[in-house]
Amino acid sequence: MCTAGLPWRTVASRMSSGFDDDTDIQVGLLNNVESSTVPGFENRLDWPLVVGVSVMLLRPASRGRVFLEDADPHAKPVIELGLGTVEEDVDRLCHGVRKAWSILRSPALADRFEETQFWTDKMVANDRILRSGVRNIMNPGWHAAGSSRMGPASDPMAVVDQEGRVHGTENLRVVDASVFPSMPSVPTNLTTIMLAERIAGSAK
Repeated sequence: MCTAGLPWRTVASRMSSGFDDDTDIQVGLLNNVESSTVPGFENRLDWPLVVGVSVMLLRPASRGRVFLEDADPHAKPVIELGLGTVEEDVDRLCHGVRKAWSILRSPALADRFEETQFWTDKMVANDRILRSGVRNIMNPGWHAAGSSRMGPASDPMAVVDQEGRVHGTENLRVVDASVFPSMPSVPTNLTTIMLAERIAGSAK
């Protein structure tokens, strides 16, 4: 299950968390994870390589923001992720963790593991502990999007037009996941590449 040098994530599936009938989560198998790269694991585990299961909420309702505290051009932006500010997001993630746990505990997988870190059957079965655990370990998964959303100049929340040109400026474009006007139901890398190729082609 672990081979050094191979990609971390080779198997992923989109499915319903069980919160309702919506396909709302992506469950990914993380194999070949170098324990030294995971905060808190380097001195906790005796194995150089571990496996894991991740649960990603596809369309979170929670919203963050990016803003400047002052007009100093050298000031760093303030980034507030706003994770879990909508309770339904936490509910869906809790259901997703239970779904992933049922996969992890299936006979085909459970017999291959020497030890399981963090979660236990009792923790997953306890609503209060599960919710606390989800809130404490949820992260953005490197897929933040929408802080410079695309839209017409008449939209006060829009930052760029359909070609990535920043409203009210000249010779300035933004072409990355921040211009997405809505959250895609997939990881953002391929959508961002497609957007960049399209805008680059139209700018010639």
